[in-house]
Amino acid sequence: TRFVSLEDYVREANEKLPIHCRKELAINGKDILNHTNKNSGPWLKDTLREIEIAVISNQIANTKEEILEWVDAHVKI
Repeated sequence: TRFVSLEDYVREANEKLPIHCRKELAINGKDILNHTNKNSGPWLKDTLREIEIAVISNQIANTKEEILEWVDAHVKI
């Protein structure tokens, strides 16, 4: 068994993440507003956070098309 330090483990896990911050998402709040034709509000920040989690956990790919499909299926306003 290869011994891996916690620092190496964390670095390796971080490198495998599809995104490292919200700005790396293939979409932004304006894209979501245009797609849903809804007014901005607290729901938008929550939705962006849920999208981040879905992308990081590999539930969806970080593509505009896949994210907007996720929005259609999960966002109820």
